[in-house]
Amino acid sequence: MIEIHLGVVDTEPRLGAEIIRKPQDYISARLAIRDALQSKQDLHVYVETRVCDEWFWDLESYPGVRLLQEDPVVLLCRKLHVPALPSKIVDPVAISSLRLLELPAPSDAVGDVSAWIAGHKLGKVWADTQPSYGHLTDLLTWLADNSVPEVLHAVAELRMELWINHSGGQLREAYHAIRQSPQKVTMFLCCWKALKKYDDETRARWLEEEKWYLADLQWLAEKLGDLPLPNIADKILSPKAEAYWHRRLTEFDQEAVR
Repeated sequence: MIEIHLGVVDTEPRLGAEIIRKPQDYISARLAIRDALQSKQDLHVYVETRVCDEWFWDLESYPGVRLLQEDPVVLLCRKLHVPALPSKIVDPVAISSLRLLELPAPSDAVGDVSAWIAGHKLGKVWADTQPSYGHLTDLLTWLADNSVPEVLHAVAELRMELWINHSGGQLREAYHAIRQSPQKVTMFLCCWKALKKYDDETRARWLEEEKWYLADLQWLAEKLGDLPLPNIADKILSPKAEAYWHRRLTEFDQEAVR
């Protein structure tokens, strides 16, 4: 049997196999196929250049030859029952590294491919399609101690575009701010909310000392639910809090003596 593997992303050297890495390799591969057919020997041909994927159409129904489609993009489209993937995530290497083809197959056609990928690989909050301040709270909670892996940046960008396009007014401004500077905005909002038991002047001073204070987003904090203090912020702000309460207790004791 001669098996021609189309759409291959990367193939380790295989003894006796023909690997087409550039169009010039096509001639030697066809000669090898002819010889294998004549001698009735098994042969594997791996096509790594997309230019040559369509060059074996004449062998599709040839006895003793089998064409195998292994392009991750094509296989993922089949898995999700969609005609095509969003242009920003048509990346066979990323599909393979994320092992998307190993995820459970949906029973129906997937309406939003980026939501399907984000839900499986980043979490439920990234798959949500309805922007709201409640969703923003959940998203910031996720961002407090998580970051989007580089291989998923394109997917995350598609999700942010959707939320921005489906919102308006201040809500849209909020999503846009997070999109522009996710780490800085998350740090400010989480710290401002988590330190709500302190007065505004103290909170602002502590965050300004760390260059985390964003005065133009203070309005947004009032529209959000409770947020966690990121681990890194907890380590940095704890000494400030200890000094604050030590000073307050000292002042309280001095007043009590009087």
